[in-house]
Amino acid sequence: MTYQAASGGGARHMRELISQMGVIHNSVADQLDLNGAILDIDKRVAETIRSSDMPVDNFGVPLAGSLIPWIDVALDNGQSKEEWKGFVETNKILGRSDSPIPIDGTCVRIGAMRCHSQAFTIKLKQNVPLDEIESMIAEANDWVKVIPNARDITAAELTPAKVTGTLSVP
Repeated sequence: MTYQAASGGGARHMRELISQMGVIHNSVADQLDLNGAILDIDKRVAETIRSSDMPVDNFGVPLAGSLIPWIDVALDNGQSKEEWKGFVETNKILGRSDSPIPIDGTCVRIGAMRCHSQAFTIKLKQNVPLDEIESMIAEANDWVKVIPNARDITAAELTPAKVTGTLSVP
């Protein structure tokens, strides 16, 4: 599964996301002190996201405060073009175009400005100890950093906000 930032659509999409964030903020700015009833704030946010005030010329639907579960056009096989590209490009990079590795996925546009994220499962034909896999990944590229599967370090290190503008690949 890929979680793709607004930047994947280009600069116009990034600007639209910022505009959407501003519209949402402006709709509740007068209620953001600690005395504002959060359910009232939430209701106003939801109404704003669904309203015609939200700029959606580029995405077609609101992204701020939401997500878009489909990227690009539909293909005859039921995939989106972006999902198909994941299969094709991965096999091209790995030099496996003649004997492709089966890859299926879902591509979701998220409200991050930059920095796509990815979650994947690898099915192996033999048992390989986890520490060996982690070592292979860590040593494959100078930019790659293996993050332990622990709440605090995961929350601190595995976010677009942490790595955007860097060459780090956690």
